Amino acid sequence: MSATNTSVTSSSGILALCVMFVVTVCGYTFFLEQTGRALDYQAEALSTAWYMLKPAALLRLISEGGLAGTLIAVVLNIAHATFYAALLFTAGTVGLARFFKPRNNGVTAAEPEETPSGLYACDIAGSSMMIMIPGGVDPATGKEIPGIKDANPFTQIFLRCDRKPIQTKRPPSTPVEQLEVALYEILEAHPTVPASVGHHHADTNLREHSMAIASAVVAYIRERGWNEPLARVAGLAHDMDKLLAYQETSPGSWAKRKDATHHNTFSAYLVAQQPEFANLDADDQLVLTLALRYYHHPEKLPRNVPDRVERLIGAIRTADSLVIQSEKVAGIANARESSMTNDLMDAAISRFLANANINDTRGNSSPAGWTKDALEMVVVPMSRLIESLGEFLPGELARQLQLGAETRSFRHPAIPVILESLTRSHLLLTVYKDKESKTGLFDVKVGLKTWKASVLLDKDQISELAPGAASKWGNTEFNIRVQRPTVDRSQDEETNAEG
Repeated sequence: MSATNTSVTSSSGILALCVMFVVTVCGYTFFLEQTGRALDYQAEALSTAWYMLKPAALLRLISEGGLAGTLIAVVLNIAHATFYAALLFTAGTVGLARFFKPRNNGVTAAEPEETPSGLYACDIAGSSMMIMIPGGVDPATGKEIPGIKDANPFTQIFLRCDRKPIQTKRPPSTPVEQLEVALYEILEAHPTVPASVGHHHADTNLREHSMAIASAVVAYIRERGWNEPLARVAGLAHDMDKLLAYQETSPGSWAKRKDATHHNTFSAYLVAQQPEFANLDADDQLVLTLALRYYHHPEKLPRNVPDRVERLIGAIRTADSLVIQSEKVAGIANARESSMTNDLMDAAISRFLANANINDTRGNSSPAGWTKDALEMVVVPMSRLIESLGEFLPGELARQLQLGAETRSFRHPAIPVILESLTRSHLLLTVYKDKESKTGLFDVKVGLKTWKASVLLDKDQISELAPGAASKWGNTEFNIRVQRPTVDRSQDEETNAEG
Protein backbone atom coordinates (compact mmCIF):
# COMPACT_ATOMS: atom_id res chain seq x y z
CA MET A 1 0.00 0.00 0.00
CA SER A 2 1.55 3.20 -1.08
CA ALA A 3 1.06 6.53 0.62
CA THR A 4 0.11 9.53 -1.43
CA ASN A 5 1.38 12.99 -0.69
CA THR A 6 -1.25 15.62 -0.13
CA SER A 7 -0.58 19.31 -0.41
CA VAL A 8 -2.55 22.27 0.76
CA THR A 9 -2.34 25.29 -1.46
CA SER A 10 -2.99 28.89 -0.51
CA SER A 11 -6.01 29.00 -2.86
CA SER A 12 -7.70 26.11 -1.04
CA GLY A 13 -7.25 27.93 2.27
CA ILE A 14 -8.81 31.08 0.89
CA LEU A 15 -11.74 29.08 -0.50
CA ALA A 16 -12.37 27.49 2.89
CA LEU A 17 -12.30 30.90 4.56
CA CYS A 18 -14.81 32.29 2.06
CA VAL A 19 -17.15 29.34 2.56
CA MET A 20 -16.97 29.82 6.32
CA PHE A 21 -17.77 33.54 5.94
CA VAL A 22 -20.78 32.83 3.71
CA VAL A 23 -22.10 30.18 6.09
CA THR A 24 -21.73 32.52 9.07
CA VAL A 25 -23.51 35.43 7.35
CA CYS A 26 -26.34 33.28 6.06
CA GLY A 27 -26.73 31.53 9.40
CA TYR A 28 -26.94 34.81 11.31
CA THR A 29 -29.45 36.19 8.77
CA PHE A 30 -31.64 33.11 9.15
CA PHE A 31 -31.39 33.45 12.95
CA LEU A 32 -32.66 37.06 12.80
CA GLU A 33 -35.58 36.06 10.59
CA GLN A 34 -36.61 33.13 12.77
CA THR A 35 -36.45 35.12 16.03
CA GLY A 36 -38.40 38.11 14.69
CA ARG A 37 -35.49 40.52 15.09
CA ALA A 38 -34.97 41.16 11.38
CA LEU A 39 -37.07 44.37 11.24
CA ASP A 40 -35.26 45.91 14.21
CA TYR A 41 -31.90 44.97 12.67
CA GLN A 42 -32.92 46.53 9.34
CA ALA A 43 -34.11 49.71 11.05
CA GLU A 44 -30.79 50.04 12.89
CA ALA A 45 -28.89 49.56 9.63
CA LEU A 46 -30.97 52.31 7.98
CA SER A 47 -30.20 54.84 10.73
CA THR A 48 -27.45 57.38 9.95
CA ALA A 49 -24.08 57.37 11.76
CA TRP A 50 -21.08 59.65 11.06
CA TYR A 51 -18.60 56.82 11.42
CA MET A 52 -20.36 54.47 8.94
CA LEU A 53 -20.40 54.68 5.17
CA LYS A 54 -23.85 53.60 3.82
CA PRO A 55 -24.26 53.87 0.06
CA ALA A 56 -27.79 54.90 -1.05
CA ALA A 57 -28.22 51.82 -3.28
CA LEU A 58 -27.66 49.49 -0.33
CA LEU A 59 -30.04 51.49 1.85
CA ARG A 60 -32.77 51.11 -0.77
CA LEU A 61 -32.33 47.32 -0.81
CA ILE A 62 -32.43 47.17 2.98
CA SER A 63 -35.58 49.33 3.10
CA GLU A 64 -37.39 46.86 0.83
CA GLY A 65 -37.16 44.38 3.71
CA GLY A 66 -37.40 40.65 3.44
CA LEU A 67 -34.63 38.12 3.66
CA ALA A 68 -32.51 40.05 1.11
CA GLY A 69 -32.74 43.27 3.12
CA THR A 70 -31.66 41.52 6.29
CA LEU A 71 -28.79 39.82 4.47
CA ILE A 72 -27.47 43.13 3.07
CA ALA A 73 -27.77 44.78 6.49
CA VAL A 74 -25.69 41.99 8.06
CA VAL A 75 -22.99 42.22 5.37
CA LEU A 76 -22.85 46.04 5.71
CA ASN A 77 -22.39 45.88 9.50
CA ILE A 78 -19.74 43.16 9.21
CA ALA A 79 -17.83 45.26 6.65
CA HIS A 80 -17.81 48.25 9.01
CA ALA A 81 -16.76 46.13 11.97
CA THR A 82 -13.93 44.56 9.96
CA PHE A 83 -12.67 47.98 8.78
CA TYR A 84 -12.53 49.50 12.28
CA ALA A 85 -10.99 46.38 13.77
CA ALA A 86 -8.20 46.53 11.18
CA LEU A 87 -7.73 50.25 11.80
CA LEU A 88 -7.50 49.73 15.57
CA PHE A 89 -5.05 46.84 15.15
CA THR A 90 -2.80 48.90 12.86
CA ALA A 91 -2.78 51.89 15.22
CA GLY A 92 -2.01 49.67 18.19
CA THR A 93 0.83 47.89 16.39
CA VAL A 94 2.45 51.15 15.28
CA GLY A 95 2.03 52.68 18.73
CA LEU A 96 3.54 49.74 20.58
CA ALA A 97 6.43 49.55 18.11
CA ARG A 98 7.57 52.98 19.26
CA PHE A 99 8.06 51.73 22.81
CA PHE A 100 9.09 48.10 22.37
CA LYS A 101 11.89 46.70 20.24
CA PRO A 102 11.85 43.16 18.87
CA ARG A 103 13.83 40.64 20.90
CA ASN A 104 15.98 39.74 17.93
CA ASN A 105 17.09 43.31 17.32
CA GLY A 106 20.70 42.15 17.29
CA VAL A 107 20.11 40.42 13.96
CA THR A 108 19.63 42.75 11.05
CA ALA A 109 19.25 42.09 7.39
CA ALA A 110 22.29 42.77 5.31
CA GLU A 111 22.12 46.14 3.67
CA PRO A 112 23.25 46.55 0.08
CA GLU A 113 26.77 47.93 -0.14
CA GLU A 114 26.86 51.51 -1.29
CA THR A 115 28.87 52.50 -4.30
CA PRO A 116 32.12 54.11 -3.03
CA SER A 117 32.21 57.86 -3.45
CA GLY A 118 34.21 60.67 -1.87
CA LEU A 119 36.66 60.26 1.00
CA TYR A 120 36.32 57.77 3.83
CA ALA A 121 37.14 58.44 7.44
CA CYS A 122 39.49 56.05 9.19
CA ASP A 123 37.67 53.65 11.51
CA ILE A 124 38.69 50.33 12.93
CA ALA A 125 36.98 47.31 14.47
CA GLY A 126 37.70 46.42 18.08
CA SER A 127 40.30 43.69 18.45
CA SER A 128 43.45 42.81 20.33
CA MET A 129 46.97 42.95 18.99
CA MET A 130 49.84 40.69 20.04
CA ILE A 131 53.35 42.05 19.62
CA MET A 132 55.61 39.01 19.25
CA ILE A 133 59.39 38.87 19.54
CA PRO A 134 60.70 35.72 17.82
CA GLY A 135 63.10 33.84 20.05
CA GLY A 136 62.65 36.18 23.04
CA VAL A 137 63.87 34.49 26.23
CA ASP A 138 63.66 35.71 29.81
CA PRO A 139 67.33 35.66 31.01
CA ALA A 140 66.24 35.08 34.62
CA THR A 141 64.10 31.98 34.03
CA GLY A 142 65.12 30.83 30.56
CA LYS A 143 61.46 30.70 29.52
CA GLU A 144 60.25 32.04 26.20
CA ILE A 145 58.69 35.51 26.36
CA PRO A 146 55.34 35.28 24.51
CA GLY A 147 55.01 38.99 23.80
CA ILE A 148 52.88 41.91 24.90
CA LYS A 149 49.12 41.87 24.47
CA ASP A 150 47.24 45.11 23.87
CA ALA A 151 43.82 44.03 25.12
CA ASN A 152 41.51 46.82 23.98
CA PRO A 153 43.22 49.16 21.55
CA PHE A 154 40.21 50.74 19.87
CA THR A 155 36.52 50.09 19.35
CA GLN A 156 34.96 51.11 16.06
CA ILE A 157 33.01 49.51 13.22
CA PHE A 158 35.55 48.98 10.45
CA LEU A 159 38.98 49.95 9.23
CA ARG A 160 39.08 51.84 5.99
CA CYS A 161 41.44 54.67 5.14
CA ASP A 162 40.92 56.17 1.74
CA ARG A 163 43.90 57.23 -0.36
CA LYS A 164 44.46 60.02 -2.80
CA PRO A 165 46.94 59.21 -5.59
CA ILE A 166 50.09 61.36 -5.63
CA GLN A 167 52.70 62.08 -8.27
CA THR A 168 56.20 60.75 -7.57
CA LYS A 169 59.41 61.55 -9.41
CA ARG A 170 59.82 57.86 -10.15
CA PRO A 171 57.91 54.67 -9.39
CA PRO A 172 58.72 53.09 -6.00
CA SER A 173 61.34 50.40 -6.51
CA THR A 174 61.47 48.67 -3.11
CA PRO A 175 58.82 47.41 -0.65
CA VAL A 176 59.80 50.19 1.78
CA GLU A 177 59.26 52.83 -0.90
CA GLN A 178 55.91 51.27 -1.80
CA LEU A 179 54.76 51.55 1.82
CA GLU A 180 56.10 55.11 1.96
CA VAL A 181 53.96 56.11 -1.04
CA ALA A 182 50.93 54.41 0.54
CA LEU A 183 51.35 56.48 3.72
CA TYR A 184 51.72 59.68 1.69
CA GLU A 185 48.48 58.83 -0.13
CA ILE A 186 46.59 58.25 3.13
CA LEU A 187 47.75 61.59 4.54
CA GLU A 188 46.95 63.33 1.25
CA ALA A 189 43.38 62.01 1.40
CA HIS A 190 42.83 63.49 4.88
CA PRO A 191 44.40 66.98 4.69
CA THR A 192 42.13 68.62 7.27
CA VAL A 193 42.83 66.27 10.19
CA PRO A 194 44.74 68.33 12.79
CA ALA A 195 48.01 67.27 14.36
CA SER A 196 46.38 67.87 17.74
CA VAL A 197 42.94 68.78 19.07
CA GLY A 198 44.46 70.43 22.14
CA HIS A 199 46.56 73.08 20.32
CA HIS A 200 49.66 71.05 21.19
CA HIS A 201 50.92 71.57 17.62
CA ALA A 202 49.57 75.12 17.06
CA ASP A 203 47.53 75.12 13.83
CA THR A 204 49.52 72.42 12.01
CA ASN A 205 47.59 69.62 10.33
CA LEU A 206 48.57 65.96 10.60
CA ARG A 207 49.87 65.77 7.03
CA GLU A 208 52.30 68.68 7.47
CA HIS A 209 53.41 67.44 10.89
CA SER A 210 54.03 63.89 9.69
CA MET A 211 56.08 65.04 6.69
CA ALA A 212 58.16 67.32 8.91
CA ILE A 213 58.83 64.48 11.36
CA ALA A 214 59.80 62.15 8.51
CA SER A 215 62.43 64.61 7.27
CA ALA A 216 63.71 65.21 10.81
CA VAL A 217 64.02 61.47 11.53
CA VAL A 218 65.98 60.94 8.30
CA ALA A 219 68.31 63.82 9.23
CA TYR A 220 68.78 62.44 12.76
CA ILE A 221 69.73 58.99 11.40
CA ARG A 222 72.12 60.40 8.80
CA GLU A 223 73.92 62.66 11.29
CA ARG A 224 74.86 59.57 13.28
CA GLY A 225 75.98 57.60 10.28
CA TRP A 226 73.38 54.88 10.73
CA ASN A 227 71.77 52.91 7.94
CA GLU A 228 68.04 52.69 8.54
CA PRO A 229 65.78 52.23 5.48
CA LEU A 230 62.65 52.61 7.61
CA ALA A 231 63.51 56.12 8.86
CA ARG A 232 61.16 58.07 6.59
CA VAL A 233 58.34 55.51 6.85
CA ALA A 234 58.50 55.54 10.66
CA GLY A 235 58.37 59.33 10.71
CA LEU A 236 55.38 59.44 8.37
CA ALA A 237 53.48 56.82 10.36
CA HIS A 238 54.33 57.81 13.95
CA ASP A 239 51.00 59.65 14.52
CA MET A 240 48.92 57.91 11.84
CA ASP A 241 46.45 56.66 14.46
CA LYS A 242 45.17 60.21 14.92
CA LEU A 243 43.12 59.47 11.82
CA LEU A 244 41.25 57.09 14.13
CA ALA A 245 41.36 59.14 17.30
CA TYR A 246 39.97 62.43 15.97
CA GLN A 247 36.59 63.22 14.48
CA GLU A 248 35.17 66.42 12.96
CA THR A 249 32.20 67.47 15.12
CA SER A 250 31.37 70.47 12.90
CA PRO A 251 33.12 72.11 9.94
CA GLY A 252 36.62 73.00 11.11
CA SER A 253 36.03 71.77 14.67
CA TRP A 254 37.73 68.55 15.77
CA ALA A 255 37.53 66.51 18.96
CA LYS A 256 38.93 63.27 20.28
CA ARG A 257 36.64 60.27 19.96
CA LYS A 258 35.38 59.14 23.34
CA ASP A 259 36.52 55.56 22.67
CA ALA A 260 39.97 56.50 21.37
CA THR A 261 41.85 55.44 24.49
CA HIS A 262 44.94 54.14 22.70
CA HIS A 263 45.95 56.95 20.34
CA ASN A 264 49.60 56.59 21.24
CA THR A 265 49.83 52.87 20.44
CA PHE A 266 47.69 52.13 17.44
CA SER A 267 49.69 53.41 14.48
CA ALA A 268 51.39 50.02 14.37
CA TYR A 269 48.10 48.25 13.74
CA LEU A 270 46.89 50.73 11.12
CA VAL A 271 50.12 50.54 9.13
CA ALA A 272 50.20 46.75 9.38
CA GLN A 273 46.78 46.63 7.66
CA GLN A 274 48.12 48.26 4.49
CA PRO A 275 48.76 45.74 1.68
CA GLU A 276 52.26 47.16 1.12
CA PHE A 277 53.26 46.24 4.67
CA ALA A 278 53.03 42.54 3.77
CA ASN A 279 55.75 43.04 1.13
CA LEU A 280 58.34 44.06 3.74
CA ASP A 281 60.72 41.38 4.90
CA ALA A 282 60.11 39.89 8.33
CA ASP A 283 62.83 41.92 10.08
CA ASP A 284 61.50 45.22 8.75
CA GLN A 285 57.96 44.32 9.73
CA LEU A 286 59.07 43.58 13.29
CA VAL A 287 61.20 46.72 13.64
CA LEU A 288 58.53 49.06 12.25
CA THR A 289 55.74 47.53 14.34
CA LEU A 290 57.67 47.75 17.60
CA ALA A 291 58.91 51.30 16.92
CA LEU A 292 55.41 52.57 16.19
CA ARG A 293 53.86 50.64 19.05
CA TYR A 294 56.24 51.85 21.75
CA TYR A 295 57.72 55.20 20.74
CA HIS A 296 55.33 57.06 23.07
CA HIS A 297 56.10 54.61 25.89
CA PRO A 298 59.70 53.42 25.46
CA GLU A 299 59.80 52.32 29.11
CA LYS A 300 57.33 49.53 28.20
CA LEU A 301 59.43 48.27 25.30
CA PRO A 302 60.00 44.50 25.68
CA ARG A 303 63.53 43.26 26.19
CA ASN A 304 65.66 41.65 23.48
CA VAL A 305 64.36 43.91 20.74
CA PRO A 306 66.67 44.70 17.79
CA ASP A 307 68.92 47.76 18.19
CA ARG A 308 67.19 49.28 15.17
CA VAL A 309 63.97 49.62 17.20
CA GLU A 310 65.59 51.68 19.97
CA ARG A 311 67.38 53.86 17.41
CA LEU A 312 64.13 54.57 15.57
CA ILE A 313 62.27 55.35 18.79
CA GLY A 314 65.02 57.77 19.87
CA ALA A 315 64.99 59.43 16.45
CA ILE A 316 61.20 59.85 16.43
CA ARG A 317 61.06 61.27 19.96
CA THR A 318 63.86 63.76 19.29
CA ALA A 319 62.37 64.82 15.97
CA ASP A 320 58.89 65.16 17.49
CA SER A 321 60.13 67.50 20.22
CA LEU A 322 62.06 69.73 17.79
CA VAL A 323 59.29 69.88 15.20
CA ILE A 324 56.58 70.68 17.76
CA GLN A 325 58.63 73.61 19.07
CA SER A 326 59.12 74.94 15.55
CA GLU A 327 55.37 74.53 14.88
CA LYS A 328 54.54 76.58 17.95
CA VAL A 329 56.94 79.33 16.95
CA ALA A 330 55.50 79.34 13.44
CA GLY A 331 51.96 79.50 14.82
CA ILE A 332 52.76 82.59 16.88
CA ALA A 333 54.50 84.19 13.89
CA ASN A 334 51.49 83.54 11.65
CA ALA A 335 49.19 85.04 14.25
CA ARG A 336 51.32 88.17 14.54
CA GLU A 337 51.40 88.62 10.77
CA SER A 338 47.61 88.76 10.54
CA SER A 339 46.17 92.28 10.52
CA MET A 340 43.14 91.05 12.44
CA THR A 341 44.97 89.52 15.40
CA ASN A 342 45.22 92.68 17.52
CA ASP A 343 41.53 93.57 17.16
CA LEU A 344 40.42 90.00 17.81
CA MET A 345 42.66 89.66 20.85
CA ASP A 346 41.50 93.01 22.32
CA ALA A 347 37.87 91.98 21.84
CA ALA A 348 38.56 88.62 23.47
CA ILE A 349 40.10 90.33 26.51
CA SER A 350 36.97 92.46 26.90
CA ARG A 351 34.67 89.44 26.62
CA PHE A 352 36.80 87.51 29.09
CA LEU A 353 36.49 90.28 31.67
CA ALA A 354 32.74 90.56 31.13
CA ASN A 355 32.36 86.83 31.84
CA ALA A 356 35.26 86.20 34.23
CA ASN A 357 34.60 84.27 37.44
CA ILE A 358 36.46 86.75 39.65
CA ASN A 359 36.31 85.95 43.39
CA ASP A 360 34.54 82.68 42.46
CA THR A 361 31.17 84.43 42.27
CA ARG A 362 29.81 81.34 40.47
CA GLY A 363 30.79 79.07 43.34
CA ASN A 364 32.54 76.44 41.23
CA SER A 365 35.87 76.65 43.11
CA SER A 366 37.68 77.78 39.95
CA PRO A 367 38.16 81.54 40.22
CA ALA A 368 39.73 83.39 37.31
CA GLY A 369 41.15 86.02 39.64
CA TRP A 370 40.66 88.00 42.85
CA THR A 371 40.03 91.57 43.99
CA LYS A 372 38.75 93.67 46.91
CA ASP A 373 36.86 96.95 47.02
CA ALA A 374 39.89 98.55 48.66
CA LEU A 375 42.15 97.55 45.74
CA GLU A 376 42.35 99.44 42.46
CA MET A 377 43.39 96.32 40.62
CA VAL A 378 42.29 92.74 39.86
CA VAL A 379 44.78 89.87 40.13
CA VAL A 380 44.53 87.33 37.27
CA PRO A 381 47.09 84.49 36.88
CA MET A 382 48.48 84.36 33.35
CA SER A 383 47.63 80.64 33.27
CA ARG A 384 43.94 81.54 33.63
CA LEU A 385 44.15 83.85 30.61
CA ILE A 386 45.92 81.21 28.52
CA GLU A 387 43.31 78.61 29.44
CA SER A 388 40.28 80.89 28.93
CA LEU A 389 40.92 83.32 26.06
CA GLY A 390 40.66 80.66 23.36
CA GLU A 391 36.92 80.46 24.07
CA PHE A 392 36.49 84.02 22.77
CA LEU A 393 38.70 83.77 19.66
CA PRO A 394 38.18 82.21 16.22
CA GLY A 395 39.33 78.60 16.18
CA GLU A 396 42.24 79.16 13.79
CA LEU A 397 43.71 82.02 15.85
CA ALA A 398 43.24 80.08 19.10
CA ARG A 399 45.16 77.16 17.57
CA GLN A 400 47.95 79.43 16.33
CA LEU A 401 48.35 80.93 19.79
CA GLN A 402 47.90 77.50 21.46
CA LEU A 403 45.16 78.87 23.71
CA GLY A 404 42.19 77.14 25.24
CA ALA A 405 44.16 74.34 26.90
CA GLU A 406 45.09 73.95 30.54
CA THR A 407 48.65 75.00 31.19
CA ARG A 408 51.03 75.30 34.12
CA SER A 409 53.92 76.59 32.05
CA PHE A 410 55.33 80.11 32.36
CA ARG A 411 57.12 79.76 29.01
CA HIS A 412 53.95 79.81 26.92
CA PRO A 413 54.65 81.54 23.58
CA ALA A 414 51.35 83.45 23.64
CA ILE A 415 52.24 85.42 26.79
CA PRO A 416 53.86 88.35 24.87
CA VAL A 417 50.80 88.62 22.60
CA ILE A 418 48.46 88.70 25.62
CA LEU A 419 50.58 91.29 27.43
CA GLU A 420 50.64 93.50 24.32
CA SER A 421 46.84 93.39 24.15
CA LEU A 422 46.50 94.26 27.85
CA THR A 423 48.87 97.19 27.32
CA ARG A 424 46.95 98.47 24.27
CA SER A 425 43.74 98.38 26.28
CA HIS A 426 45.42 100.29 29.17
CA LEU A 427 44.59 97.42 31.50
CA LEU A 428 48.08 96.26 32.50
CA LEU A 429 49.64 97.71 35.66
CA THR A 430 53.41 97.32 35.71
CA VAL A 431 53.94 99.32 38.90
CA TYR A 432 52.34 98.53 42.24
CA LYS A 433 53.40 100.64 45.22
CA ASP A 434 57.20 100.29 45.38
CA LYS A 435 57.33 97.30 43.02
CA GLU A 436 57.87 97.58 39.27
CA SER A 437 57.82 94.65 36.86
CA LYS A 438 59.76 94.81 33.61
CA THR A 439 57.90 91.75 32.38
CA GLY A 440 54.44 92.98 33.39
CA LEU A 441 54.03 89.93 35.64
CA PHE A 442 53.94 89.65 39.42
CA ASP A 443 53.99 86.87 41.99
CA VAL A 444 50.90 87.37 44.14
CA LYS A 445 49.94 85.59 47.35
CA VAL A 446 46.19 84.97 47.65
CA GLY A 447 45.35 83.45 51.00
CA LEU A 448 47.98 80.77 51.57
CA LYS A 449 48.86 80.21 47.89
CA THR A 450 51.35 82.07 45.74
CA TRP A 451 50.33 82.48 42.11
CA LYS A 452 53.36 83.09 39.94
CA ALA A 453 53.27 85.08 36.71
CA SER A 454 50.03 86.99 37.41
CA VAL A 455 48.87 90.24 35.83
CA LEU A 456 47.47 93.20 37.72
CA LEU A 457 44.58 94.77 35.78
CA ASP A 458 43.32 98.32 36.29
CA LYS A 459 39.82 98.08 37.78
CA ASP A 460 38.72 101.51 36.49
CA GLN A 461 39.68 100.57 32.94
CA ILE A 462 37.84 97.25 33.33
CA SER A 463 34.69 99.22 34.18
CA GLU A 464 35.02 101.11 30.89
CA LEU A 465 35.61 98.03 28.75
CA ALA A 466 33.10 95.78 30.54
CA PRO A 467 30.53 97.99 32.31
CA GLY A 468 28.95 96.34 35.33
CA ALA A 469 31.44 93.50 35.52
CA ALA A 470 33.47 94.76 38.47
CA SER A 471 30.40 95.66 40.52
CA LYS A 472 29.23 92.04 40.69
CA TRP A 473 32.56 90.62 41.84
CA GLY A 474 32.41 91.91 45.43
CA ASN A 475 35.24 91.03 47.81
CA THR A 476 37.28 87.90 48.22
CA GLU A 477 37.63 86.41 51.68
CA PHE A 478 41.37 85.91 51.10
CA ASN A 479 44.13 88.37 51.80
CA ILE A 480 45.88 89.60 48.63
CA ARG A 481 49.54 90.56 48.77
CA VAL A 482 51.76 91.41 45.79
CA GLN A 483 55.06 89.79 46.70
CA ARG A 484 57.49 90.62 43.91
CA PRO A 485 57.84 91.07 40.15
CA THR A 486 58.09 87.79 38.27
CA VAL A 487 61.71 87.59 37.17
CA ASP A 488 62.12 83.96 36.10
CA ARG A 489 59.74 83.39 33.19
CA SER A 490 61.64 80.28 32.12
CA GLN A 491 60.45 78.44 35.20
CA ASP A 492 58.27 75.49 34.29
CA GLU A 493 56.93 73.77 37.38
CA GLU A 494 54.47 70.95 37.76
CA THR A 495 52.11 73.10 39.83
CA ASN A 496 51.08 76.72 39.50
CA ALA A 497 50.34 77.14 43.17
CA GLU A 498 52.67 76.76 46.13
CA GLY A 499 51.72 76.36 49.75
